[in-house]
Amino acid sequence: MKFFSLKSDQVKSFIIAAILHALLLAVLLMSFKKPETPPAVIALDIAFISEVKKEKKSKQIHHQKNFSQEREKHLHQESESIVNDSEKKVKLVANPLPEIPQDLRTEAFESSAIARFYIDANGQVTKVELIKPCANPRLNNLLLKSLRKWEFSKNSTSSIQDIRVKFKVE
Repeated sequence: MKFFSLKSDQVKSFIIAAILHALLLAVLLMSFKKPETPPAVIALDIAFISEVKKEKKSKQIHHQKNFSQEREKHLHQESESIVNDSEKKVKLVANPLPEIPQDLRTEAFESSAIARFYIDANGQVTKVELIKPCANPRLNNLLLKSLRKWEFSKNSTSSIQDIRVKFKVE
């Protein structure tokens, strides 16, 4: 009987030790659990590159008018109205940032793209396209989705604007 009681005490001790080791291992594994990384903080460095000029065709109309005593040649030039450069420049009013998932964080780090904005007179983006996209197509799609929501200042005419967008992941 002493033999069985000794063995049962050893089994009890073994089970208690195994449970304690399992608990200790669970606590250690929980402490080494990968911490939740906060969402990537994105900043966009925006640089207006240039306003894309529409090719303006000028028509020259030559008229010869005969007056009773003299002949004069007149050169009339018909062209679109010229607006000062200060009026043409658009200002960015709202630029929501794209939400970049963690798996694209390294891809977005110091990536850049050049976007062409088609802006109406109210400052709304009617169309945007990437004329020099990033290397990652998923990043390009996220960027385009965000760029379509941008708003510019009101202007007297619609315009086309090229803007360099550079990601800064912090």
